[in-house]
Amino acid sequence: MVSLSVAVILYEGGLNLKIRELRDIGGVFFRLITIGVAMTWLVSSVAAHFILHFEWPAATLLGAILVVTGPTVVGPILRHLRLRGKVSALLKWEGIIIDPLGAILAGLVFAIVQSRASRIGFGTATMSLSLTIFIGCIAGSLAAGVLIVGLERF
Repeated sequence: MVSLSVAVILYEGGLNLKIRELRDIGGVFFRLITIGVAMTWLVSSVAAHFILHFEWPAATLLGAILVVTGPTVVGPILRHLRLRGKVSALLKWEGIIIDPLGAILAGLVFAIVQSRASRIGFGTATMSLSLTIFIGCIAGSLAAGVLIVGLERF
């Protein structure tokens, strides 16, 4: 049920994205979802290790989970503050795009932590995660195709 709810939230958020907005905010947006994510991950992981006394694997996983802001957090704030223009577009794009990126990052870190704990090997864990992402992309593309055809026809 939670997975379905998250999918609906991301789908609804994706409907609100406009590619033309990305032309104005592209550089800042790219830095926010690359450098910003890396810095958040690093600072959160170090804080979890030194402040909460987590072991490094758990601290790294928590840091990866905490990079996600999400449209459910950013959307209501934007509506309440009534921001307009580039700032609104940037925060909207970041809030929606960071969810799947954060999920992939957390999945990758979890696979690495799990492979080290169970000694199954990094290659096996990476292959398993890659296969999951590949199957997810194929299933998502097929579902999108069915939705497009259905919306165009009916």
